[in-house]
Amino acid sequence: MKTKFRWIYTSIVIIIFFLLVTTIAKNAQAQTFSQLTPPPYASQYIYGLSFAEYPAPFAIDWNDDGAMDFLVGELSGNISLLLNNGSDQFTTISNFGNLSLPSNSMSAPSAIDYNHDGDLDLIIGFADGSMEIFLNNGNDTFTQDTTNNLNQTNLNVGMNAVPYPVDWHPTQGSDGDIDLIVGAADGSISYFVNLNGNGFFAPNNELGVKSTIT
Repeated sequence: MKTKFRWIYTSIVIIIFFLLVTTIAKNAQAQTFSQLTPPPYASQYIYGLSFAEYPAPFAIDWNDDGAMDFLVGELSGNISLLLNNGSDQFTTISNFGNLSLPSNSMSAPSAIDYNHDGDLDLIIGFADGSMEIFLNNGNDTFTQDTTNNLNQTNLNVGMNAVPYPVDWHPTQGSDGDIDLIVGAADGSISYFVNLNGNGFFAPNNELGVKSTIT
């Protein structure tokens, strides 16, 4: 009797083991993987380009040809312009505009026609929370605008200013003046309204965007 039960027990164990091995084999056969190979043109595309550290991109059609270009700031302070050749391939212009920017300033560039002369100007944020405006001379060389008040302490966002220029008046909607929405390292977003279009910016909380994410 013991021999009979031992034989039955052994048979059950063998059957379970066989079913387990069969299931594992089927699953291994069903799950096949292939290594993804980057496309041969990847190094020519924006996602194939690399910059030193902390690249800060800003997309804009710089040369008005209908294709999106990129301004890219870096930890070093250098700003590059990546011109779209029309098929999402880019030509890089390093040290664009030959701007004299502080080294290791972690520049975050943005662009807009600030003074309404038909040329794109630069508004750049820096690691120390400050911002500067550079006016286009008409040939992609730039002169720093010293008539604005962005150097005032109450317009410094603390660390890593990332400006986004936009015509956004809290009560009038669009008034034709360039205002600033500015991100910072502490998670805050500040709104600075351009008063009367004369480059005098003032903090404003009417948009309700001054906040800190914790």
